[in-house]
Amino acid sequence: MLLLLPASAYAQQAPKFGLTFQMPTSAGILWRVNDRIAIRQDVRSSHSSSESTSTITIGSTTSTSSSQSSGYSIGASLSGLFYVSRWDTVRTYLSPRFDYVYSHSRFTSTGSTPSVTTNGTPSTSGSFGVQFDAHRHLSAFGELGLAYSTAGEPTTTGGQPGAVGGVGSSFTSSSRFWSMRIAFGAIVLF
Repeated sequence: MLLLLPASAYAQQAPKFGLTFQMPTSAGILWRVNDRIAIRQDVRSSHSSSESTSTITIGSTTSTSSSQSSGYSIGASLSGLFYVSRWDTVRTYLSPRFDYVYSHSRFTSTGSTPSVTTNGTPSTSGSFGVQFDAHRHLSAFGELGLAYSTAGEPTTTGGQPGAVGGVGSSFTSSSRFWSMRIAFGAIVLF
């Protein structure tokens, strides 16, 4: 019997690690430090491209123009989950979060020089969350909060600015803004 006790106690322990899947399209890991605190890290990426061609005919004159655009973004975030109350299988928590997104885009059109924009956007947010433990190994959650972001956008138009014989210009703009944050997701614990 004494040999079975440790195995039984281990079998009843709550899972410490999990995979998270969050809308819109991010995935990550969750680590339960203890019953009141967890740490969640997630990553996401996206890619887009488009091409358009237009033809204008006036009388016997026809002109054609085209444009292409492409871009990608990569983001990562780190959240702390501090559980504040529990009702049976439903728990509430407060969640501070740090997020960083890097994006790169390029636009080219007929008769103009290419425009390249890169942007790094750090943000912090605080959310109130509700987690429903449907099973020992499966939970669902929803969060609502407020986020503060800063963005700097270095933009290069044309060739390499400053290069000998290069044609182009470069400028940087920055902005700060507040926004609402809403998230839904699932956790698979193991």
